Amino acid sequence: MFEVTTENTFDEYKTFLRVIIAANRASETKGFRIKRFVILALMELACIAFIVSLIWIYLTTKESWAVIIIAVMAFVETYSVFRVINYFRMFRTSKDEKFMRNMWEKSIKMRGDKYTLTFDDEIFSIVSPAFSANVKYDLVNRLIETKTHFYLMTGINQGFIAGKGDLTKEQCLFIRTHCSSVEKPQIIL
Repeated sequence: MFEVTTENTFDEYKTFLRVIIAANRASETKGFRIKRFVILALMELACIAFIVSLIWIYLTTKESWAVIIIAVMAFVETYSVFRVINYFRMFRTSKDEKFMRNMWEKSIKMRGDKYTLTFDDEIFSIVSPAFSANVKYDLVNRLIETKTHFYLMTGINQGFIAGKGDLTKEQCLFIRTHCSSVEKPQIIL
């Protein structure tokens, strides 16, 4: 019926990862977010209480082992707070950029290649220089839509990118209706 061509660049891959994270956060329930916050807060309070108790032990007994454990725990606590802050920034630090590039270079067989998605009534086909596959619409776990792209997710962190640039409204509607349903609602970011 119609085709969409996408170039698999590193910038596309970074956007893909950020969209997946945002979609996962959007699908979380309010109760889950509250539970996660409470657990993180209790863990931080436990670490701080442990550090304070070690400081108290050092001040009362002058044991040298307490200083070493205090230094290690302070480092661990600082690092964990740093990682939580970076988690909420969604992979925007230079260290995370290196992590994403390493992941992209190891996991994608077709990096830098262009691939074509061909949409038919029953399946969509993926053709690239590295591989080709036919996927039934039932195998799409969820459809994530942004202003510029469709992300047809076939796994938790696996999917295909279809740019909206050359698509008509009818073609966009075709993708929405074939890749999402009541059981698999569309996520719009």
